[in-house]
Amino acid sequence: MSEHVRGSLETTRQMAREGDPIAQFQLGEQLYENVWCDNAVRWYRKSAEQGYAPAQHKLSLVLMDEAAPIGWLEEGKETFWNEARAWNAKAREQGNSPAIYELAQSYRYGKYFVLKVDMVKAVKLHKQAASSGYPRSQLALGNIYLEKADNQGDVDYGLSCLISAANSGMKPAQKALARAFAGGQPGVAQNVSMAREWLRQAENNTTTVERNVMSWLTHN
Repeated sequence: MSEHVRGSLETTRQMAREGDPIAQFQLGEQLYENVWCDNAVRWYRKSAEQGYAPAQHKLSLVLMDEAAPIGWLEEGKETFWNEARAWNAKAREQGNSPAIYELAQSYRYGKYFVLKVDMVKAVKLHKQAASSGYPRSQLALGNIYLEKADNQGDVDYGLSCLISAANSGMKPAQKALARAFAGGQPGVAQNVSMAREWLRQAENNTTTVERNVMSWLTHN
C-alpha cells in the first residue's frame, strides 16, 4: 500500500471513529476494495445504522453476496437474505436510486431480493429511478421497451431512455443505439450517420484495459 493511500485511509478512519457516517461508509469502501470484507461490513453497518442511504444500499449488496453463492434459502443463508432485503428497503425509503435499481432488476429476473419475476413492478421501479436521472435504470428501461416493441410508442420511449443513458456516458446504451440505428431494431428508421456517431462515442468511452484486450484479440 502506498504512503498516500495509507495516509488517506488513516484520515478517513479517524473521522469514522468519531462517528461521521459518510467517513464510515468511505472507510468501508476503502477496506472492501482491499478485500478486507469483514472490517468493511462493520463500517458499512455503522454508517447504515445512522441512516446513510448509500451505506444501507451497499450493505444490502454485500449481505446478498453472502446469501447467494450456495442458495438464498438454504440453512444459514436466510438470515443474510432477510437482512439484505431490509437494508435495501431502508435505502429505497430515502429515494436511493441504486437500491431502487437493484430491486427493479430483481423483479426483472426473479433473483436476489425477490424470487419471482414481475415485470410490472420492475418497470415501475425502473421508471422511479430513471426519473431521478439514474442512467442504469434508463438503460434497463430502454432495453425492456425495445425488446418487447409492441407498438411504435414503446419503441420511441425505449429510444428516449437509451439516449438519456447514453448522454450520461453509459457505453452499453451508446452501443445499443448504434445497433438500433444501423438497422437492427424494428420500428427504428435506419440512420447510418447516427449509428456511426453513437459507435464513435462508445469507442471513445473504451477504457485502456478494454483497448488492450481488443488489441490482443486483434493481433493474436
